[in-house]
Amino acid sequence: MSKFSRLAFLAASLFTVDANAADLFAADDDVLVINSSSTDWSGFYAGIFGGVAPGRYEYNGTAGFGFPYIGDDVGGLVGMQAGANYQMGNFVVGGVVDLALTSLEGSTSSGPAANDITISSSLKDLGSVRAKVGFAMSDVLAYVHGGLAFGQTRTSAVTTATGVPFDGFHGNDRIGFTIGAGVEVKVLENVSLFAEYAYTDLGTATVFTNPPGFAAFDLNETLRLQTVKAGANFHF
Repeated sequence: MSKFSRLAFLAASLFTVDANAADLFAADDDVLVINSSSTDWSGFYAGIFGGVAPGRYEYNGTAGFGFPYIGDDVGGLVGMQAGANYQMGNFVVGGVVDLALTSLEGSTSSGPAANDITISSSLKDLGSVRAKVGFAMSDVLAYVHGGLAFGQTRTSAVTTATGVPFDGFHGNDRIGFTIGAGVEVKVLENVSLFAEYAYTDLGTATVFTNPPGFAAFDLNETLRLQTVKAGANFHF
């Protein structure tokens, strides 16, 4: 083979390699575009959820009577949420607002004597405003979340032996914090399913104060709960 022939063969070989490489990169680009669009979590969404909420009510008074009293119970919850995500590579940041109706009720008694009391409280609703930080793996998003929690409680009390109600108990708007983690899976292009855990502390509120002319006494209620919920989000 002459020198010219060898050069021509080398040039043709290089051209073929470059063409194959170009096709390969083009194919890779196509794959990347497809994968990127199928795993894009950016945008707005709204959803529904349900779950369970085990919680603990703790009562403390400003004077004796064997405090603290503690009541544990488990309730259910059902609600709606709305939020937005922004994806940067595999990382996703966002925020979400939710509100749920709950059936969490707690009850505790100071004893069986006629002058002892049974205190009952119910959490009527529970909401939150939270930030989310997550990591996306294809159609799966794992995340942590936390922020402001709020709710409304109603508290009452009766004499243990006779069932006579006490006057002066009332409800309270509660504010606290919540923190937890969750996982979300896209099952359709615009639909995802999620499961989420949260620990919530709604702080302490005064639920009873003696009227003027009686011995000074305040009854304070502390409410802490956990929630486990599952639901579906619809993405826009």
